[in-house]
Amino acid sequence: MVDFSAGPQLAVCLLAKASECWLWHRRLGHAGMRNLHTLAKKKHVIGIEGVKFKKDHLCGACEAGKMTRAKHPSKTIMTTTRPFELLHMDLFGPTHYSTLTTTACLYGFIIVDDYSRYTWVHIILYKNEVQDIFRRFANHAMTNYGIKIKHIRSDNGIEFKNTGLDTYLDTLGITHEFSAPYTPQQNGIVERKNRTLIEMARTMLDEYKTPRKFWPEAIDTACHVINRVYLHKFLKKTSYELLTGKKPNVSYFRVFGARCWIKDPHHTSKFAPKAHEGFMLGYGKDSHSYRVFNLFHYKVVETVDVRFDETNGSQREHLPNVLDEATPSESIKLMGTGEIIPSEEQAEEEIIISAPNQHEDSARSEDNAEDEDNDQQGQNLRPVHPRVANEVHIEKIIDSINAPGPLTRSRATQLANFCGHFAFVSISEPKKVDEAFMEPEWIQAMQEELQQF
Repeated sequence: MVDFSAGPQLAVCLLAKASECWLWHRRLGHAGMRNLHTLAKKKHVIGIEGVKFKKDHLCGACEAGKMTRAKHPSKTIMTTTRPFELLHMDLFGPTHYSTLTTTACLYGFIIVDDYSRYTWVHIILYKNEVQDIFRRFANHAMTNYGIKIKHIRSDNGIEFKNTGLDTYLDTLGITHEFSAPYTPQQNGIVERKNRTLIEMARTMLDEYKTPRKFWPEAIDTACHVINRVYLHKFLKKTSYELLTGKKPNVSYFRVFGARCWIKDPHHTSKFAPKAHEGFMLGYGKDSHSYRVFNLFHYKVVETVDVRFDETNGSQREHLPNVLDEATPSESIKLMGTGEIIPSEEQAEEEIIISAPNQHEDSARSEDNAEDEDNDQQGQNLRPVHPRVANEVHIEKIIDSINAPGPLTRSRATQLANFCGHFAFVSISEPKKVDEAFMEPEWIQAMQEELQQF
């Protein structure tokens, strides 16, 4: 505080401008106050003699203009002595990436043990699932490890601060601690763990260009890895060892997204392949197995009969285009009909629809028979009226019924297969007959339908 009774009125203006340096905060105000005291004592300025300084007062204007958030220093000592004495919980999401089984936005429910820093991740669909997930987790933890949970700490989200969860915690005698509103620093352990998991998952997905729809598997694999390879800051042991008392064995680790071959357990044919190609997605939760994606069956399976190829990483060609964000049906729709029609059948059954050509009327010689044939073809290739075109195409279709040669069973089977493929990959359907006659595929389909009779 400044006593202006002994000084002139000019000092009021000077100190009002300089007060922001020494009346804002005790830590920074001392330096500013010492500066003003030095100015007055050494007479570096004129007109502020006889001013008295006090350090135990806050200026409201300075607080309104320059106040900052409180500092949260890092912990330098251990505050817990055993696992499950304090659990940190948080929820991240919703994510806007569809998964292999759903297109909804999912959440990640993370639980971190304060003593061992062991982490558990649960992927959920709705926030209200947190209560059921924590109940099952608490029952499993207390049964498997024989230790009772004492405290849990979370933010003020409605998924944690509700009557249902409070009633369950009161039944078990568990204390629920909340961080201050808008202060995630007080729950910094799980907040930093969220960032670590997401950054690891993002990096793992990019290594082999794995589709983003497999982000839950990447999160689970990242959590599995950090529990076994990260050392505790103070205890210098892995989280797995601090929780179970055993050193982890990581010899089975494989690169996420690496190419692999999966043995087919239902192999019955003698000449069918015994293994299918896939890529690695993680490790089994309840069994000693690998989680891999089978490209042949298009699903995630857990198996131990798998071999990995980790020689070449970060190569896009390891994954087929069908695994891009489009579904299998969408990918098939995007394929051209030429990729489906067999080349031999297309060569035998193809109907040539020529486009108008204005350069076919070339000079011809009356004495040359070949020129007369060319002239006859040139006349046929000239553009005609739509009605005439319809009659011409109909004649082609009807006349093809009397084509020489019987329709054998094998040829009929090939035609039926082709029609099935063509109907499956057809994208658009003509609305008018004129549009159908302008497409060779529809003319060929009509011809094959008539041949069935």
